[in-house]
Amino acid sequence: MFLMAVCFSGIYAQETLPTYKGNLSNEDFFNQSEFIFEGIPVSGNCFALDSNKVETYYGSTIIKVTEVYKGQLKTGTVELITRGGMIIFPNGDISLFPHDGRLLIAMDRPQVFFCVKSNISINPSKTKADNPVSLMLLRDEDWASIHVGCIICPGENHGKIMGLKTLIFNTKEEFYTYIKQFNGIRVPEKKTEKVKDGSHNLQIKENKERFNEFMKKQLLLADIASKNRVKFKQDNPGTVNNLSLTIGNQAVTGPGPYYFDYGRNPYF
Repeated sequence: MFLMAVCFSGIYAQETLPTYKGNLSNEDFFNQSEFIFEGIPVSGNCFALDSNKVETYYGSTIIKVTEVYKGQLKTGTVELITRGGMIIFPNGDISLFPHDGRLLIAMDRPQVFFCVKSNISINPSKTKADNPVSLMLLRDEDWASIHVGCIICPGENHGKIMGLKTLIFNTKEEFYTYIKQFNGIRVPEKKTEKVKDGSHNLQIKENKERFNEFMKKQLLLADIASKNRVKFKQDNPGTVNNLSLTIGNQAVTGPGPYYFDYGRNPYF
C-alpha cells in the first residue's frame, strides 16, 4: 500500500565540525558518482511503499539544480530519495522512522550532492520534478556532500565551501580547479564579454568617437566665430551685433542672447 502524509526530511543539528569518516576517499566520490551537482533543497515530504513496514518509509527532497558537474541533468528540479524520515499523521501523531543515513540536508542552503540513480521513486505526477530521474546519495553519511557557503562551519571556516574529508575552498574558482582533475567533470566556463559588430560596447566606442569629432568641429567653429566677431567690430565700430544662427536648418535672427536645450548622449 502506498501512503502519503505531511512530513519532513530528517535534519541533524551539528555543533562541531566533523569530517566524512566513511570508507570512500574524496577521489572515490568524484569517480563513483553518476551525478554530481550543486543544488538548493526547496521542499520535502515522506512516503511509504507499505505503511505496515517501517523499512519501506522514505524521504523525498526536491532540489533546485543550479550547476551540474557530472551526469545528464538539466537546471530545474530533481528528486532525491533517502531512507526513513519523520511523519506527522492527520490526527496529529508523529512517528520517526530512523535509518542509517546521517547526511545533513538543510533546506534553502546550497550543497554539492554526490548521487546515483535511485531504484525507488514517487509517482512522477506527485513529485513534480523537472528531471525525470530520481536520485539517491552515493553515501548517506555525515559530510558526504560539500556545503557551499557553510553556515554550520565554526570559526574561520564559516561561510566557506567545505565537505567530504576536510576539503576546504575559499572561492568557487578554487573548487573548480580541484574538481577538474577528475574524469567526466565539467565546470562552468568563464563568461568573457566580446565586442562584436552591433554590440553595446562597439556602439559606446563609436558614440565616443563621434562625440570627439563633434567637439573638434565646435571648437573650430567657435574660433572662427570669435575671429569674425572681432573683425565685425573693427569694420563696424559703434553698431549693435545682430546675431544670425542656423539651428536644425532653420535660420534664427535677432539681437540675442539665445539659450537652447540640448540632448544628453545616454552613454556618457
